[in-house]
Amino acid sequence: MCRLSSHTVFLLAATLFAAGPAIAQLPPHDPGNQISCDDCHPPGRGFYPDDQELEAMCRSCHNPTGAAAAMSNVASHIIHDGNSVIVCTSCHAPHGPHPTLDPHAGGITAPNLKLIRRNTGDYVSGAAEPALFQLDPEHFAFAEDNPPWTGICQSCHTQTKHHTNDGSADHEHQIGSDCTSCHRHENGFAPPADLCTGCHSQPQGARRQVVGAGGDFEHHSSHVSGSVKDEDCLVCHEISQHQQGAVRLRDLDNGGVWVGDRDLWCLICHDGDPPDGVVFPTEKGSGYDKSAYLNSTHERYLGPNSCSHCHRAHDSEHPSLLDDIYAVQDYSSADQTDGGYALCWRCHDRTGLLAEQNAFDRHHD
Repeated sequence: MCRLSSHTVFLLAATLFAAGPAIAQLPPHDPGNQISCDDCHPPGRGFYPDDQELEAMCRSCHNPTGAAAAMSNVASHIIHDGNSVIVCTSCHAPHGPHPTLDPHAGGITAPNLKLIRRNTGDYVSGAAEPALFQLDPEHFAFAEDNPPWTGICQSCHTQTKHHTNDGSADHEHQIGSDCTSCHRHENGFAPPADLCTGCHSQPQGARRQVVGAGGDFEHHSSHVSGSVKDEDCLVCHEISQHQQGAVRLRDLDNGGVWVGDRDLWCLICHDGDPPDGVVFPTEKGSGYDKSAYLNSTHERYLGPNSCSHCHRAHDSEHPSLLDDIYAVQDYSSADQTDGGYALCWRCHDRTGLLAEQNAFDRHHD
């Protein structure tokens, strides 16, 4: 990152102020919002070259009780494991919107949103230009097949795992999503430690709560032992298109996205050769090898994605992640009132089934 020395900045500022105002004040940093030049550029000082001073100056308005309270969740961009800082003005142009030509097919010339500057390369070494943010969230990043990769979250990135400006990293991660829903501005854009569990400790729209009191994982029968951590979620869930309407599953054999029958996906672990690190309980009824389910009567009758007819994905109050009571002890009562096989009676007619001398002749194999 390129920075001018404080001596150079002072001389430049002194020259500009001596020559009179060189840059007109445009909204929102203008007299209409009770902001004068001196509020940001005190006479005799000019600019704020120090990172912390610059952030403090921005936060004097961008705070919960300040003039920009509606945009109070801000902080400098922390990079290189906290060893470097990208200051506010490296991304934002405080003197007004930057009309920017979008070089992609069908692109237009329009102002960037949020005062995003087009000339990030003048402030961050190696940044690609023009930095774009005309559309939210589409211009956070551009996909693999849509160069140049100059979305505002790509423009400067050359060493990240995702969305670099030179095509050297994955460009499909969460494409089309709001990057700041996980990489929060107030956290310096670093992902929080509770990336999954922080949000899913309460319902998210129509999606139920997953962790915490009242969530899926509060029951004793569970796919996870102990407290659920983000890395547990990512064993099964592929999140490159998170918040785009569909829950995507990870193919544990190749790391990609699972496409097809979810029964076969379950059998990646629940066969005779589960992936490394997968551990199963040993109590009766919870053995992991379910490969015999394929081509069984239930599987043939119910068709694809049928594991979820009887089993829950996260956890259950019943053994083996079952969705209702099913007695695993031999000679358990089939009485409807005691609920010994309530799971079965949700689909099967108990009276008709038990009237046969041997129901297993026709209904099970």
